Amino acid sequence: MSNTALLGAYGDLANSGLNFRNLLINGNFDIWQRSTSAANSGFDGGSYVSADRWRFLTHTGSVGWVDGTLTQSTDTPSADIKYSAKLVSTSAALDDILVSQTVEGVNAQVLVGKQATLSFWYKKGGALAAGKTFKYAISYLNSFNVGTNAPLNRGLTTLIQENSISSASMSSTWTKVSMTVTIPSQAANGLYVDFRVDGNDLGTTGDLLFLSQVQLEAGSIATPFERRPLGLEIDLCHRYYEVKDLRWLTAQYVASTGRFVCPLIPCKPKRLNPTVAVVGGNIYWADGAIILSATSNAGVNFTVTTNDSIFFWQTRQAGGTTPGDNKLVFMESGIVIGINAEL
Repeated sequence: MSNTALLGAYGDLANSGLNFRNLLINGNFDIWQRSTSAANSGFDGGSYVSADRWRFLTHTGSVGWVDGTLTQSTDTPSADIKYSAKLVSTSAALDDILVSQTVEGVNAQVLVGKQATLSFWYKKGGALAAGKTFKYAISYLNSFNVGTNAPLNRGLTTLIQENSISSASMSSTWTKVSMTVTIPSQAANGLYVDFRVDGNDLGTTGDLLFLSQVQLEAGSIATPFERRPLGLEIDLCHRYYEVKDLRWLTAQYVASTGRFVCPLIPCKPKRLNPTVAVVGGNIYWADGAIILSATSNAGVNFTVTTNDSIFFWQTRQAGGTTPGDNKLVFMESGIVIGINAEL
């Protein structure tokens, strides 16, 4: 078989989505459960705000954390790629902007003692000024036990290698870049991949950087990006975060406690017992046309004792007709919940 035929066959295999070469999840930026554009929510270690599995951080001076957004873009390296991620400055005082992903130790340990290659496509944003720097790095976690949504940053990691490109040398057209490192034993704690633009006072607002098809794999060669089936990629994201719409959920009204009590709500198995928060909507309970409560999210309670189910009840908020004991009711106007087990 000729070299050309071999490369073609390898390309077909590499893109079959069945090899799990890429240790990063949502490297193609296809999945945005939370939002398609959002700012860091104020944590100094960044927060998960838009693209699944990608933690976002901005920093301005000693107190500002919300002066940029991680935004979905349709500007991509090729027509067969639907989205990229765009890092946007919303304040000329912004010092740096960063997006990162943590690889769980259970997955990262397969690279220990081996070479690994980080590859990605990038494009310089039109607002990025001269004298600034684009950096990309691989680090390992200093501790294995990182809790749910812990503010993970370089203070909790040790750098393996960082490369940089000056803004003057960055390409304004899509360009593929790769970096190969040797992974130390400490990577069994987990790996941390990050991309940042920095330089005291970036001095501008607007698009700074675009990223696409980010991949971390074993070996010294940057192979074609591994495209897993979308449903599979969503399931991988759901190990860490999942959105569920609870409208039309059934409940039983317990008169002695004044509560609407629901059956267990199943979710995709998480990496640990998750936290649960209301991320949208407002509740009222009804039986057909008969309203049984006020519209309110007050009195909501979530109890989590396993990594794959949630117990939910709400204290009835006075309004409408009081239901009878053991009455089966429906959440006619529902809430959306975020089930969170992020690193």
